[in-house]
Amino acid sequence: MKLLKALLFICLIFSLQGKSQGFKTLTDSAYTLNYPKKWVVDENSKAYLSFLLFAPVSDDPNSVFRINICLLIQDLTGKDMHLEGYVKLSESQIKTMIPDAVIAESKTVMNKDGEFHQIIYEGKQGSYLLKWKQYYFVKNNKAFVLTYTAEKSTYDRLLGEADIILNSFRLK
Repeated sequence: MKLLKALLFICLIFSLQGKSQGFKTLTDSAYTLNYPKKWVVDENSKAYLSFLLFAPVSDDPNSVFRINICLLIQDLTGKDMHLEGYVKLSESQIKTMIPDAVIAESKTVMNKDGEFHQIIYEGKQGSYLLKWKQYYFVKNNKAFVLTYTAEKSTYDRLLGEADIILNSFRLK
């Protein structure tokens, strides 16, 4: 029995080491995020984005749209806005920017690091029918919007991997 427990423990250690070796860490003065080595990071994509992570092309070979995760940081200085107010504003902006948007889920989540808001919605943007999963954090007069975006038809394909990435996000 002790031998079986020892073997299970060794297998667990090796499996955990393999998982950590398959990830990289993106570090900034305000946050950290872990992502699979096979994803491509672009930290110079747009002035308003902190980073843009692209899923490997091999995970979505038939699509022109590339599954991605990005982080937007918005300065809220002087706006006296907390998470609840930011969520209401964001939901309103979603409906304005994507007139046919359907918000499937909008809920506040508590974890060991505190509170954030999760919203899942879908709608048409240009010629694409997209689905988004966003996490909203408000800290130190800044809103952090972490977003997973995919075509609706391929959304579930990498959702498990995207959830691991999204849930690794930590504010400092």
